[in-house]
Amino acid sequence: MIILVEMLLLKDGKFILEISKRIPKLPKYTPRGILAVDVNENYIVIGKSKIERRLGTAVERALHYKRLAENLQKKYSSTRYNVWLRRRVSYYHSKARRIIEDWVKKKSHEIVASAKQHQYAVAGEDLTGLIESLRKLPREHRISLLVLSYRRISEWIDWQCEKNGVTAVVIEPKGDVY
Repeated sequence: MIILVEMLLLKDGKFILEISKRIPKLPKYTPRGILAVDVNENYIVIGKSKIERRLGTAVERALHYKRLAENLQKKYSSTRYNVWLRRRVSYYHSKARRIIEDWVKKKSHEIVASAKQHQYAVAGEDLTGLIESLRKLPREHRISLLVLSYRRISEWIDWQCEKNGVTAVVIEPKGDVY
């Protein structure tokens, strides 16, 4: 049952109509198994024991726009290009962010829908220590990992699990995975 809430407010002499939509949470089911999710730089691996599926990431497409922005900044360092350059560089950086954001939303929905279809729980690694260990990596690899934004992926998967009534399990990474 979807609940719509409407409120008419008077603020600064203007009437504002606020409409909010409340969707109740689906009840969580008892999982029949666990669907493991491993996020890597070039792909996400989802699977259960011997069955696995690899989903490609959008890192290369996003890095393309990031490199375009960096190349423009190097090429046009003069102040006479200031306004044009800022707009173009800003466009390229926002394009890279939008590519990753769109990819994250679609893949998290796909992962949770697959888990819900088979009545599995979703298990993912706790990657909170990843940022601290990035300093040890080469520059290109470090930039790729930052563009991918592991935190955003895990947040969207958790949110999709909550929305669809799927159990989410956080697992400590074993060994030196960073």
